Formats: sequence, C-alpha cells, structure tokens
Amino acid sequence: MTPKLDLSPVITPEAPHWWPLAWGWWCLAIAIIALVLIGRMLYKKYKQERKVQNIALTKLTENSALSPAEALATVRQAAMSYFPREAIASLQGEQWYQFLDAQLKSPRFVDHSEAWQQTLYQSEQAAIDPSTRDMLVDDCIYWVRHALPPKRVQL
Repeated sequence: MTPKLDLSPVITPEAPHWWPLAWGWWCLAIAIIALVLIGRMLYKKYKQERKVQNIALTKLTENSALSPAEALATVRQAAMSYFPREAIASLQGEQWYQFLDAQLKSPRFVDHSEAWQQTLYQSEQAAIDPSTRDMLVDDCIYWVRHALPPKRVQL
C-alpha cells in the first residue's frame, strides 16, 4: 500500500464579476441610448410637422354645423402654415381650386368649383342643400388629411 500524501485542499478562484462590463456591452448600451434619442427627436419632429394639421382637422370635424365657407377658410389658414404665404394669399377662385387639387392625387375641388362658387357667394339666409354642404366640407377634411404636411411644395 502506498502512503497517504499530505495534500492541501483545492482552492478554486472566485467567479468573475459582471462589473466592469466588457467593451462590447458598452458599445451596445451606447447604441441603444443613441437609437432612443434619435427616435425621440424624430417623433418630436413628426408631431411638430403635424401640429397645424391636427388643429385644422379638429376644427373641421368637431363642428357638425360648419359651413363650407368656414371650412375653406380653415383650409386656407392651414395651407398658409405649410406653403409660402405670399403665394397662397393671392390665390382665389379657379386658381385656388387648382392649387388645392395639385396637392392631391385625385382632384376634388375643380370638379366641384361651381358648387363652391354658389355656396361661397350666396347670402347666409339662402338654404344650402345639406348633401352639398356635407360634400364640400368632406372635401376640405380630405384635403387637410391627405395634403398636409406637404411631401413637396408645389405652386
């Protein structure tokens, strides 16, 4: 039989601690923070660009008794917020309707220009056909939803 060896117990080292982080984790943390900051900036820019559009939509949709003249005035105010004021303020009549249609894929205002002219320039006491009034106000709502903010400035 062999004699017993006097060996000391095996001492295992402590498991490595998670701190300090390896450089890869630092890079990942910085990338995540940068993406969050960029996303927040883009969201704020998105909200700022659509602020006037949201105000105009609220004004157009909340009032069920809105006249076409008031709706078109709201559209003009919104358009002046996004397009050069000098160009928009001088447009009237057929030119105004052509400008509005130029911002949309499918024209709506030139086709209804006669209805617009009759509605805008008749006296307040004259009764407006409710279906015509609703159609004209809906055209304004459609324009604000689809033409603002402009993808490209067209005059």
